[in-house]
Amino acid sequence: HYANLIHNRLNAKWQSDHFNASAEIRNRMLWDGHPGPSLYSKLERGWVEYRSTLWSIKLGRQRINWGMNNAWNPNDVFNAYNMFDFDYEERAGVDGLRIHYQKTEMSAIEFVATKGKDWKQTNGAIKYNFNRSTYDWQLIAGIQEQRLTLGLGWQGSIGETGFKGEAQYFSNANKNEKIVNLSTEFDYITKNGWYLQGALLFN
Repeated sequence: HYANLIHNRLNAKWQSDHFNASAEIRNRMLWDGHPGPSLYSKLERGWVEYRSTLWSIKLGRQRINWGMNNAWNPNDVFNAYNMFDFDYEERAGVDGLRIHYQKTEMSAIEFVATKGKDWKQTNGAIKYNFNRSTYDWQLIAGIQEQRLTLGLGWQGSIGETGFKGEAQYFSNANKNEKIVNLSTEFDYITKNGWYLQGALLFN
């Protein structure tokens, strides 16, 4: 048995002083020995955006990345992914509205609402990020699949070693269980250029 895959991605973008738009389509042709190839296409990005000095308002299918770690990202409540799924570099998008306000150079507030099949599957959250004591921090609060969710993330260093972390709490809903995800991460670059990283996930 054999299989062949031809992969193609088409990206189209339009930009102006205050308005931007993008459409990105992933195409795959699979030939697995059966008569005739199979063609698969998917719209992975499709959004319009208004941008000013302090505001960004984006509507449509987009990548919303709230994670701070390189490995596991409990704070990434809208676009979580499996770090072992490394055959494709682009991450999945979500249909939603993202409003970003750059409060100062080192702090910002962001609100996201995503579309579900019905109102029960509509999710929303707000994130506030700021810098304090040489660390970047973020606080998250929202509703995810009818659960209250609260999150905390940080990024800084201990000496010359990078130190990151994320924690996310989900209240009980239909499954009648509470969930806490915690991920910490350390990284270090040696003098001869080696990059070392270690991560821990607790669920």
